[in-house]
Amino acid sequence: MLIVNLAKKIDTLLSWLSKLLMIVSAIALSLLALLIGADVLSRLLLNRSIVGVSEVVANTLLIIAFLQLSYTVRIGGLLRTELTDTFAPRVVSRTLWLIGYLLGAVLFTLIAYYSWDPMVSAWVRKTFEGHASLRIPTFPSRIAIVVCSAFAVINFISLAIRSVLVIVTGDDRYITQMKAEEVHLG
Repeated sequence: MLIVNLAKKIDTLLSWLSKLLMIVSAIALSLLALLIGADVLSRLLLNRSIVGVSEVVANTLLIIAFLQLSYTVRIGGLLRTELTDTFAPRVVSRTLWLIGYLLGAVLFTLIAYYSWDPMVSAWVRKTFEGHASLRIPTFPSRIAIVVCSAFAVINFISLAIRSVLVIVTGDDRYITQMKAEEVHLG
């Protein structure tokens, strides 16, 4: 019983952090839209662009994509064919869920692992993008890749454990209940 309560607390924390990251990404996207709009107006009215907008947009979009990753994983928003859920035997489709979650964990483990050195290098060497008038540090996007990939791995492992419970018990609510709560409360 202690393990079940601990698992529920961890899952609640994962859910809360995923939603928080999603909110932060939504705010960043809104601010980015304002910046792009201001740049367009500046080009129309003043015939000059705002310096560094392309660099800010490129780095911010990368950060936004990775901030949304864990929430997308939790609600089952990644690409999946419903063909297997509809036509394959139940055990086969649920086993494919498990394989998909494990492959996702492996993929994002590799992304985090191979992004570690570039992140540390960007931090230590203080690397920047852009030209002399506006230089954008690269370490925030590098940190977002590593941290959010690691967080996605934790979510994939959580889903893999839930998939094992679904396969063993035959009760889909271990997965579907979480997705319904995320969509309803998110």
